Amino acid sequence: MKDYRHIDEMLNRYWQCETSVKEEKTLQDFFLNEQNIPPHLIQYQSLFEYRSEKQAEKLSDDFDKKILNQINPKRKRFYLRQVMAVAASIAIFIGVGFTMHLHQARTEQVQARETVLDALFMISDNLQQGEELILRGLEAFEIAIQ
Repeated sequence: MKDYRHIDEMLNRYWQCETSVKEEKTLQDFFLNEQNIPPHLIQYQSLFEYRSEKQAEKLSDDFDKKILNQINPKRKRFYLRQVMAVAASIAIFIGVGFTMHLHQARTEQVQARETVLDALFMISDNLQQGEELILRGLEAFEIAIQ
């Protein structure tokens, strides 16, 4: 009868996550290739068989592409970029239009103020001329009365 103490020790270290890759390979080979596994170790055989089967499985060639598409789909990202670009363009157009409207309104206000000031200066000049005429007329009238 074989001595399986070495396998028992490796299993204990395996459960404590203290085995090396080489020791894990030894355990796997033991459980896959040993014909007479002791009864107290037979319960672990299916674990190492399952592990061996899963290690043999390979991912499909387009696995990375599928995962990346699920994580970060290009369509959604492209669509989001388009929506953001349109929204930014609209915001810029509104901002420029509003600024131009304010500038035009200010320009119109300045022009209106200048027109009113010109009219007031004209009225002021005409009133001064009228006052001067009235004063000359009064002076002439006073001279004539005397």
